[in-house]
Amino acid sequence: MHATTIQVGKDLIAAKRYLSHGQFIRWIEQEVGIPARTAQAYMRIAHWATGKSSVVARLPSTLLFILSASSTPVEYAEDILRRLESGEKIAPATVKKELKQLQTRGPSTQLLCSDEVTRDASNGIGDVEVVIPTREEALREAVLILFQKLSQDEFMRVKSIMTNRTMLNDPELSIKLAEAFTTVA
Repeated sequence: MHATTIQVGKDLIAAKRYLSHGQFIRWIEQEVGIPARTAQAYMRIAHWATGKSSVVARLPSTLLFILSASSTPVEYAEDILRRLESGEKIAPATVKKELKQLQTRGPSTQLLCSDEVTRDASNGIGDVEVVIPTREEALREAVLILFQKLSQDEFMRVKSIMTNRTMLNDPELSIKLAEAFTTVA
């Protein structure tokens, strides 16, 4: 089932290339018979799993959904993968609990587990504090990098593309951005 979730997502990504946005949503709901949001989740999982170790293909679907979620810090998901690769058994309930603990610590300061960290037996979370920028801070940093590295004309062109209403209203913008960065990198 795990590899199937990833493969379905890959197949949906491939099919989407042949259909316009409106056609794709209708095709998903009428022909495939799943809600559009479920299809988007499968595609997000497939994109997230790309380039990751073979341990990802053996993860339960529940963990795939959790780790690929946009609300899951990238560093935390990577740490979970490292722990799994080292042989640690991690239940989805444990991941949910750790994520909830991370969220209660605030948006910009979170604790992460890692192989190098001594684990605190009282709460199962590592004792090294890692500062993770909020989404707004991360976006500002990305824009600042573009501003500093691009010419003024290039920066204005990127700004007009990225702030275009059609672009901003696209419900699949995050998936498309991730695909574009993957393609270019």
